[in-house]
Amino acid sequence: MSNTTDLNIVLNQGNIIKEIHNVKKQMMEINQHFLNYHIKEKEREERKTVKQSEKSYDLNVFNKKQDREQRKSQGSKREKKKDHNIDIKV
Repeated sequence: MSNTTDLNIVLNQGNIIKEIHNVKKQMMEINQHFLNYHIKEKEREERKTVKQSEKSYDLNVFNKKQDREQRKSQGSKREKKKDHNIDIKV
């Protein structure tokens, strides 16, 4: 009788070990999903910041182009004014 109880105890220990391995596998899978989710979230945030910086860069380039055009137009106006103010001394 003690032999059968000892055998049952050993079998139960084997079942417990299998359950523990299953739990470990499940935890590993959950951790992998968790890590993948967070990696994707970080990538999304980085994309957003890159897009925002690209937008600000585009705006700066656009503003610089407008400034150049304004300076050119002001420069041509100045040149015209200079042409009209010629002093001739004899």
